[in-house]
Amino acid sequence: MLVKEYRVILPMTVDEYRIAQLYMIQKKSRLESGTGSGVEIIENKPYTDDDNISGQYTYKVFHIEERIPAWIRSIIPNKNALKAVEEAWNAYPVTKTKYSCHFLDRLSIVIETQYFDDCGVQENVFNLNEEDLKARVVDVMDFVNDPVTHSDFHEEEDPNLYVSKKTGRGPLSANWIKEGKTKLMCAYKLVTVEFRYWGMQTRVEGWIHTLIRQTMTRAHRQAWTWQDEWIGLTIEDIRRLEEQTKAHLSKVMSETNNEKGTEEHEWETSSASDTFYDCPDHFSSISINDKPSLVRWSSELMVAGSSESRTTDISKPSTSIDSSLLILIFHSHVFSDAMTELKASDADTFKSVIDLLITTHYPKLKGKVHVKRVNVGFALNPVIDKISKLCPHFGAYHPSLALLVMSYGMECYLEAMKEAVTQANKVYQEFLEENHSSGPNGFNGDIYTVGDCLSGLLLYGILAEDFKLHRNDSISMHRTPVSKHSDNKFSFKTKNQDIDQESIVSSWEVESSHEIFIRPEFAFHVNSTFLLGCPLALVLMQKNNEDNDMGKLKCDQLFNLYYPLDPCAVRIEPVLNSQLSMLPPVNVPRYQRFPLGDGKHFEFDVTTVECAMLWGAYRIDHQLFCPSDMKTLSSLSLPNILQASYWESKDVASFLLRQFAKSNDIPLIAMQNVDLRNNSSLILPKQQWTRRRTKYKIANLGANHRGNDVIYIQGKQEQTISAKFHYGPLDLVALSHERVGLFICTQGGEWHHLTNVLTDNHGRLNYTLDKSELLPIGKHQIKMVVLGDYTYMDMYVVVVLENSPFVIFSIDGALTQSVSITGRDPRVRPGAVDLVRYWQSLNYQIIYITARPDMQQKVVATWMNKHSFPWGLFFFNTCFSTDPLRQKTNQLRSLLEGLRAHAAYGSAKDVDVYCNANIGADRIFSITHKKSGCINIEDYGDHLRELQMKDLGDLSIQHATFARRSGKFGAVN
Repeated sequence: MLVKEYRVILPMTVDEYRIAQLYMIQKKSRLESGTGSGVEIIENKPYTDDDNISGQYTYKVFHIEERIPAWIRSIIPNKNALKAVEEAWNAYPVTKTKYSCHFLDRLSIVIETQYFDDCGVQENVFNLNEEDLKARVVDVMDFVNDPVTHSDFHEEEDPNLYVSKKTGRGPLSANWIKEGKTKLMCAYKLVTVEFRYWGMQTRVEGWIHTLIRQTMTRAHRQAWTWQDEWIGLTIEDIRRLEEQTKAHLSKVMSETNNEKGTEEHEWETSSASDTFYDCPDHFSSISINDKPSLVRWSSELMVAGSSESRTTDISKPSTSIDSSLLILIFHSHVFSDAMTELKASDADTFKSVIDLLITTHYPKLKGKVHVKRVNVGFALNPVIDKISKLCPHFGAYHPSLALLVMSYGMECYLEAMKEAVTQANKVYQEFLEENHSSGPNGFNGDIYTVGDCLSGLLLYGILAEDFKLHRNDSISMHRTPVSKHSDNKFSFKTKNQDIDQESIVSSWEVESSHEIFIRPEFAFHVNSTFLLGCPLALVLMQKNNEDNDMGKLKCDQLFNLYYPLDPCAVRIEPVLNSQLSMLPPVNVPRYQRFPLGDGKHFEFDVTTVECAMLWGAYRIDHQLFCPSDMKTLSSLSLPNILQASYWESKDVASFLLRQFAKSNDIPLIAMQNVDLRNNSSLILPKQQWTRRRTKYKIANLGANHRGNDVIYIQGKQEQTISAKFHYGPLDLVALSHERVGLFICTQGGEWHHLTNVLTDNHGRLNYTLDKSELLPIGKHQIKMVVLGDYTYMDMYVVVVLENSPFVIFSIDGALTQSVSITGRDPRVRPGAVDLVRYWQSLNYQIIYITARPDMQQKVVATWMNKHSFPWGLFFFNTCFSTDPLRQKTNQLRSLLEGLRAHAAYGSAKDVDVYCNANIGADRIFSITHKKSGCINIEDYGDHLRELQMKDLGDLSIQHATFARRSGKFGAVN
């Protein structure tokens, strides 16, 4: 549901506007009704409601089948069902209008209007609650200066030029509101649009609001410039005109209904679904810029004339300089259908979904994810146009389109590839300039490319290594060269025109030569490519039949996302490797049930399937959820709906973000992140188990590897790395006697392989660094990778000077407000996140400690990451204990030897733990109950304000011995 409040300011009084509005309604109803479309006034009578408020009630039927874009018409199996109903209650100066459609029972448009003699300064005339006010979008309209479409502009309707002969008003200047030379009024219109249909809701609701604004702009320009026609009329005059209009419209519509029975098209079939294509003579003559509106004769809106398509610029300057992810949306602009106009809207919709998910689940990614649109495919227009003429029912999204383009339009395809690279490099360069990232290394983050039905084919051609084709190859029919002088021609007949083979081939045919086409290259490295409903597998099958090596892609991973009902949906994995046909596609977790993913792994298992993994280490084919009711739609309507739904699908957007946000359902995602790819060429050894039976022991079990972070004092202690490697719930299987690779990324350095270590009988690993391997002062990341299945865990080693200060938080005492014994996430204590961030901003290292067993480390880390706690060092109890607080005390006492606790936060139970760990009472803060031997605080908000107003000892560390890390918690897989 999309709610907007339009404030239309006009240079007249409320009483004058009433006459103008009613006059315009009846006049436009006359002008806009005709053959095939129009309005019928069923009722027009006075009414009195329960509150004893009197007004005029009207009931109208709009015939709109010829007045809507083809992409809307495509989901309607019968155009005759497109009759919109308007009910209006006009108790001026308060009116309400409701639009509905019997066929589209989930479509609702409600417009509430109030009129005041002001200039639109009232903020809540509709008495909305706080929640509705946040959802409402305010749009102040200036009918003089707001732009109008080319088709809507008429010089005689220009307020800048118009002068009334009867009143002498006009012309209006650009500053007419501020000048205050005329009386002002404002029409406050609260417009609520709801289109509750899966896959197209965002697009349709936005499109309707766009039309509403466009039609209101022109209608109010006409109301002003036609004032000589309604000035001086009374309400009785208006009622008389309405009766005359009602009689006229009844006559017009009765004649129209009689004509409909005799109208036929020569090529029309008996299928009900063919109504999408059965009116080319009426609709094809309407240009993109003259697209008719859905509510053309709206009484409430005083709809006037046709509307121009919405244009939206997705390439707005970014607000963040240090962005981490750039998403390039490759949109194919090849169809003459009206849906092509909404490509910019699709990109806007996709960006809005990404932003919503970031705000909800990934707040640390705010300002770090940028979405840019790349328009491609213009060079394919000739071949698409000619192929479309072969059959009047050829759908915009048809799987055979891929093969036809590759077979008969190779020259255009190659040109489109060049064009796509040029456009993408241009967008990328503009992005660098906007974000001041035009240094020698360019953008340091990840770059994802997203392609649709046709642009996905272009992406494949660009990213395929050593993509070489003879220009005269693949443009012949069944490998038989066809010359424009050949006598072997085939022809098809359509209405009013013949199309032969020569006309198709000649536009891009070239003479035989040995010219080789070398695929163009992006000016950047693509980390992952996402194809949405792309029939790439059909092209790959054709290449496979020709014994061509598919080769690798110049990107780290390719994902093929599709709906099972999408006719363009073709699996890629079985084409790459026939053995993969035995594996079902991966089901993408539904966002409604699993907003952060379901935790399942989808990497290739090379122990069971021999796969070269040319296109990434993870499964390629991913199937999206599709409602079963979609099966009832016609085969012509379905592709348009599904292609539109990709861009507003939260399943797709959340899947993409999880690949970047190091979510737990992506094994080795940390080895594909920015730091690893840009700072090193980390190479993993071949996957291989030391023991053959290990893969059977851990089959279908999730990894739960973990280890506490470590703090060492420089030159005082041996540096030892310890961890546990287990699988299944409650550590069902210990990974015994298997190799684990140790990788280290020192602060400011690069990833390098340290060594491989065998685990013991209990799945434990202990490794002591020798003198040549000792880590310097700083914070260093350790990654331990099981070489049998590439599951891994992260931990951190911090090396500091003696007596370095730390701030300690007890997870269950200081950060949580509730205790969960049923598996539900506990509530976050109000102000806890802000308090931790405050100490981190002062360069203090954060320690998170808990008496929980370390097997819960992954769950706790996920919870803290979900609630945006700053990064810190984790310390859990290493085993179950009958006295966990004593074990927690011993661990903390050992941890703080040679260090200094600057502040320690916890509950009343933690006070004794901190005291026994030799932390001073003036450094202990208890948040829950009154307790002696500490500082009791009631609320983190008040405490934080006190800290900001006064120093607590040496609050700020000016020269920290290590840099803070403001990222997410390390992934454990």
